[in-house]
Amino acid sequence: MLARGLKPRQIAAEIGCSLRVIYDWVYVWHDSGIAGLLGGHAGGRYPAMTSDMIATAVNVASAESLTLARIAQKVEDKHGPLPCTLETLANTLKRQGLTYKRARLSLKSMVTLFFATLIFDNGLACLNLSGVTVGKKPAP
Repeated sequence: MLARGLKPRQIAAEIGCSLRVIYDWVYVWHDSGIAGLLGGHAGGRYPAMTSDMIATAVNVASAESLTLARIAQKVEDKHGPLPCTLETLANTLKRQGLTYKRARLSLKSMVTLFFATLIFDNGLACLNLSGVTVGKKPAP
């Protein structure tokens, strides 16, 4: 269209895009020719992590149960400093179909293991949580 003598503003109005897009196409045409217009970036931000880093993170996360910080540490050990935040790493793992879970005790397990004492007295039970009694107290 430029070869036919149309101005970039006229082309933008005819095609229905911004003037910036027309100028971008002209620059790509001058730099790479038709190959530059056919291929190239499809839009959006480029990934922060390389494909090798992503593959390492997926392998590490799949191999054993680790926290996100430990996964990041293992990726850094192999590839150098992580070029993104831990949140970006978490989102990347999620897009790869993986989720990580912190190794932690559930609330029920914590109560059972650390705070709960089951007291049996005269066939009646009460639960004593660090001085707070829940349940039926045995009759005096």
